[in-house]
Amino acid sequence: VVNNRLMFYFETESDVFRLSIMMKITQVIYNIDYPLIVSEEGQKIYSEANSLVGSPAQLFGRFIQELSRLLSAIIGILMYMSLVLQVDQLYIVIISLLIAGLLIFKWLHKKIAPKIMEETSFNNKQSSYMRRLYGDLRLAKDVRLYQMTGWFSEIQEQITADYRKLMKPKNKLVFAENTFLSFGIILITVFAYFQSVQLIADGQLAVSEFVVYIGAITLLASTITQFVNQVAIMDRDLSEMKYYDAFMNQTPIFNHNQGIDLPTSDI
Repeated sequence: VVNNRLMFYFETESDVFRLSIMMKITQVIYNIDYPLIVSEEGQKIYSEANSLVGSPAQLFGRFIQELSRLLSAIIGILMYMSLVLQVDQLYIVIISLLIAGLLIFKWLHKKIAPKIMEETSFNNKQSSYMRRLYGDLRLAKDVRLYQMTGWFSEIQEQITADYRKLMKPKNKLVFAENTFLSFGIILITVFAYFQSVQLIADGQLAVSEFVVYIGAITLLASTITQFVNQVAIMDRDLSEMKYYDAFMNQTPIFNHNQGIDLPTSDI
């Protein structure tokens, strides 16, 4: 309920927030020192900052909604934890280990991302160049005349194979993360069912309470996944904000403070 209310409210407020940030960038661009605008570096800084407000899909268009998802995940974890901890305090240890492990995987993703992006940059340029060649009507006759189709296919296959090789470390990390998450959820679920059966057999837990308890365990596992994913997304968003900060806090070239008073009488 809280999540739906937040999303309904922030859906309309996100554009207002984005436009307000856009207005701040516009005000700075009108008043900033001229050399900071016309220089190549100045244009780069302005372009990077302006790209954050270009559409609702950009940083300042989605930031509030992503923040609300993080808050709703935190509220969900607290609610479900309050239920499961009534049965056994050991859950807090298992869940803490699960969250810590997932956060470590997200940190590893962040660590290897720049290297993979750098390595795949040239590969993406090659693939883009090949796509342009396929649609170039000026080459259509030469391709057929000199039977170049097979040659182009071999090049494209090699580019694809190189891309798969470059993405292999990331794919291995994703597989390890998913395996760890699945194992953690299975462990929590098995422990919950085993303990619940014992409590029911001892008469300490009613069947109706068992249904609520198991439901809370299932929802807690999915909410933990949502929380960890949103933490990674917020970390990426905060990294993107450095472009906005770099533009808004450029060091002035000219002196904008009080200057020397001009003489008021003839010298």
